[in-house]
Amino acid sequence: MKQLNLKDEWKLFLKSFIEEAGPESLDTKNIKMSHSDARKIGQALSKTRQKIHQRLEKIQNEMVEIESKPRASATEQARMTYLNDQGQQLSQDLLQVDQKLKKLRDWEMSQQNFPELSRATTN
Repeated sequence: MKQLNLKDEWKLFLKSFIEEAGPESLDTKNIKMSHSDARKIGQALSKTRQKIHQRLEKIQNEMVEIESKPRASATEQARMTYLNDQGQQLSQDLLQVDQKLKKLRDWEMSQQNFPELSRATTN
């Protein structure tokens, strides 16, 4: 088995944390990472959150445009249904990202309240 270097390990961790792991997988009591790592994860989650918001805004604008027409064709109604489904999925994704960010912030707060833990987890 090929041994991964630190950069590849970090990429795998970040990918699994952001894309695959549920919010409950971040156990704030037992996680061992540096504040720098937490900041990087927080920034990545914030960027993901921002992209989701942008996609939701585009969906909303398209739906408003379709709704503003006096008569919507069958194709437009099908598009509305599709956009509604996409919006619901994005809302769920946003909720998961928000939960991950909250867990990360909780971890950061626990490290500020107990600095001796942060020294132990960064070694």
